[in-house]
Amino acid sequence: MIVLIVIQFLIIGGLIWYIQHTERRKATLQKERLVASDHFLRTAAAGIFERFSDKELSSNIFLTETETDFITFAAQIMQRVDQGTIYITYKSQYGYPHFEIERADGIYPGIAIVESADITYEKIALLHSHLIQQQAQGGYVITTSNFTTQAYEYAKNLEIELINGKQLVTYWLQAMDHAIYEKKPFSRTK
Repeated sequence: MIVLIVIQFLIIGGLIWYIQHTERRKATLQKERLVASDHFLRTAAAGIFERFSDKELSSNIFLTETETDFITFAAQIMQRVDQGTIYITYKSQYGYPHFEIERADGIYPGIAIVESADITYEKIALLHSHLIQQQAQGGYVITTSNFTTQAYEYAKNLEIELINGKQLVTYWLQAMDHAIYEKKPFSRTK
């Protein structure tokens, strides 16, 4: 009888140890995936910067496009994510905004910036003045880099979405819906 009780305790103890060990291993794997995911997003964001930075790259395997091409690239991603009709407006007299997305609930102007340094609040202020002038519902500032703390603070209560390089990659993957991205012509130019 005592032998059975000892065997039961050993079996129950072994099961408890196995369950705890499995849960710890799952948590470790999940943490490793998050780190790998963050590294992937950062690497892809750097690749987007290189692609659109007007630098001449030494290998023909790399895509090289202009900062103007980045405006179309970013606008098309946001169009696929948020739906609506895009208008490329970078040829406007003032250069800003670069694009507008017209959705059922209104107009959303955007600025797309190829930059390796963090974007300051001045770019957001410039877009904000356009939002007021156009009575737009909101807007986007999209960059290949990130934003300063002051930029995030400035945009906090505005209807302006700040999209850094990592978020842009995330939206790009979402827009592709795990399909091959193909450059589609935008609907029309304002």
